[in-house]
Amino acid sequence: MNYFNKLYFNSDEMFSVDRVDLFAEDIDWRLEWCGHEIGLVDSKGHTNRGMCISIENVLFSGDTMIYNTKPFLKKKYGASVDDLRKTIDYIYASFRKDTIVYPGHGECFRLDDMKQFYKDYFPKA
Repeated sequence: MNYFNKLYFNSDEMFSVDRVDLFAEDIDWRLEWCGHEIGLVDSKGHTNRGMCISIENVLFSGDTMIYNTKPFLKKKYGASVDDLRKTIDYIYASFRKDTIVYPGHGECFRLDDMKQFYKDYFPKA
C-alpha cells in the first residue's frame, strides 16, 4: 500500500489499517453492492495471500493472471506454484470461458485465451 500511496497520491505517508472489520470468509466470499454481486476469490500463489474480484462476467485478477506472462512468484512472501495451480484450477472451474480478465498489468483477455498457456506452464503431476 505504501507504493500505491506514492504512485497515485504522490505521498510518502505510511498506510495502515487500524482494524479489520470484514473478513471474506465471514461473508462467504460474496458482497452485494448497488444490485451487483461481487465475488471474492482467495488466490494464493503469487504470494501467500491474494484476492481476485469478480463482477458479473468480469474478473479482476491482479498479479494472479497476466496475459501471456509467466507467473511471478514472490517467494519472499510465501509464494507457491502448488497454491497458484489450485487458484488457476479454481478459476477455470468456476468461471465461464468468455469471462473477461483484467490483470494488474497489461491488456485484458478472455479467460479461455490463456487456458493452454496455464496448461503448459504447470509441471505435470
